[in-house]
Amino acid sequence: MLPILNQSFWRDEAFSALLSSHSPLEIIRLTSKDFSPPLYYIVLHYWVSIFGNNEIVFRSLSFVFHIFIAIVAFLIIKRITKSIWVQILTTFVIFANPFLLQYAFEARQYSLLCLLCLCVTYFLIDRKYFIASIFLGLGIYTHNFAVFTFLASFIWCLLQRVNLLKNLLKLSIIPLISLSFWGSIMLTQWQHVAREFWITRVTTAIFTHSLEVYTSGDLIFDLQPLLYLLSLGIIFLASSYWINHKKDKDNYISIFITLSLLPIFITYLISVYFAPIYHERYLIASLPLIIIAIAYSLWKLYNTIEHIRIPLIFIIGMYMIVLVQSSEKIVNISTKPAINWGIEQVISLGESGDILISDPINFLEAKYYLSKSSKNIKLFAYLPKGEPPFYIGKILFKVEDIIHVIPKDKTVWKINSDGGFKQIAKKIIKNKINLNRQESIQIK
Repeated sequence: MLPILNQSFWRDEAFSALLSSHSPLEIIRLTSKDFSPPLYYIVLHYWVSIFGNNEIVFRSLSFVFHIFIAIVAFLIIKRITKSIWVQILTTFVIFANPFLLQYAFEARQYSLLCLLCLCVTYFLIDRKYFIASIFLGLGIYTHNFAVFTFLASFIWCLLQRVNLLKNLLKLSIIPLISLSFWGSIMLTQWQHVAREFWITRVTTAIFTHSLEVYTSGDLIFDLQPLLYLLSLGIIFLASSYWINHKKDKDNYISIFITLSLLPIFITYLISVYFAPIYHERYLIASLPLIIIAIAYSLWKLYNTIEHIRIPLIFIIGMYMIVLVQSSEKIVNISTKPAINWGIEQVISLGESGDILISDPINFLEAKYYLSKSSKNIKLFAYLPKGEPPFYIGKILFKVEDIIHVIPKDKTVWKINSDGGFKQIAKKIIKNKINLNRQESIQIK
C-alpha cells in the first residue's frame, strides 16, 4: 500500500473524519461556525457510510475527484487543440503534478474544489453559462475561496460583448442564490479569520514561493530542485510565444489567465490590506488552469516557430521523465506524524479508567484513533489557560474535553505531536496485605 494513502491523519484530516460522522443537518450547523462550507463533509459522510471508516477510504474520495480533474482537463485540451499528444501529455502533467497529487491523497476538500472550478472553465469555454453557474454554486458550498473564482468568472464574462446582460444573469444566478444562504455566514467567518488565524502577512516574495510550490510541490524530495528548474524553462518558452505575438487576441488564453491568476491576486490583496489568508492550498484550483495555459501556449509556439521544435521536444521530454520520478517519490513519502502508532501503544499498555492528554492542536487526531478502542480511556485536551484557537477545529471540542490541570490519583498518558507517548503519572494502588494489616490493628 502507498505510504501517502495509509499514513496517520493530521489535524485537518481528523477534523474531516470526525465531522463527517455527524448527520448532514448537524454538519451544516457545525460548519456554519467554522471556516469551511459543508458540501465536502456531506459527500464524505455518505462515502464513508458505504465503504467504511479508515484512512484509505477517507482519502480515496479525494483521489476519485483527482481522476475526474484529469478527465475534465483532457476534455478542455481536446476542445482547444487538435493534437492528441498535447491532450495526453497535458492530462498526465495535471495528474502527476506533485502539489495536486499530494492533495489527491488528503481527506480534505481541495480536490473537489479543483474539480468544480475546472468544470466552470469547461462550460464557460462552451458558452454554457447556466451550467457553469451550477458548478460555481457548488464551489461556494465547498470552500469559501470559490467566491474568488466566481468574481473572476464574472469579470471574464463582463469583458465578453455578446449577449452581455443575458450571459451575466445566467452565470450569476446560482452563485447568488448560494450566497443568499451562505453569504452572511461566510462574512462572519472572514471576520473571525481577520481576528484570529494562523497565516502570517505576506509580501510579493510569496509569488516566487507559490511558483516553486505549484511546479514542484511543498514536500522535500531529491528531484525537487531539478523539476523546478525544468518547469521554469518550460514557463519561459510558453511565455515567449505571447511576447513575440502580442497581437494574438486569443480568447482561450484569456479565460485561463483570468480564472487562474485573478483569484491569486485578489487573495494577495486581501492578505496585504485586510487579513492574511494567502496559502497555496487554498488557491489550488488555479493550478490545473495554469498548466493548461502553459500547454496551450507551448502548442501554439510549436506550430508557429519551426526551428524551436527540437529544443522544445527535448526539454519537455526531460521534464516528463523527471515528473514521473517525482510523482513516484511523492506517493512514497510519509509526512504525517505517526499519531496512530502512539495511540495504539497507549491503548495496548493502558487500562480502562486511564487518562490520555494531548495538546489541543493534536486533540482531533487522538480522538479519532482512540475512538476505535474498546478500552475506556478518557481523552482530554490539556491547556493550562485560555481556550483553543478556532482554526484547529474548535467546533468539535466539547467543554468537558478541555482540562487546565492534570488529574491526580489517575494513570495519565500523554501523546506528543510527533506521535511519541509517555506515562506522566501512575495511579497509586495500596498494597492489599498492608491494607488488611491496618484493618486488623483497628479491630484490636
